[in-house]
Amino acid sequence: ILFKEIRLLKDICDDGERAIVVDDLVDSGRTIEFLRKKMPKALFVTVYAKPKRKELVDVYAIDLPVDEWVMFPWDNDVHPDEKFIKVRDVK
Repeated sequence: ILFKEIRLLKDICDDGERAIVVDDLVDSGRTIEFLRKKMPKALFVTVYAKPKRKELVDVYAIDLPVDEWVMFPWDNDVHPDEKFIKVRDVK
């Protein structure tokens, strides 16, 4: 699997003491690990968390099984193997 390089569009100039970092999902944990190094005092929040990496975030809303794939509206160019896609209504 090839991963895109993580890059900042704007440099972070402090340790994140008064910052909240919000992401849709923690799966591989690459984004959060990268940002934690830059902002160790920030609060990290996600909507969804996969079991192996959920310890990387401070707060998350929904546990996801390892084999569940979430398609977000902004991921319309991603085409995973369809057998892994499960539709979920979050209420």
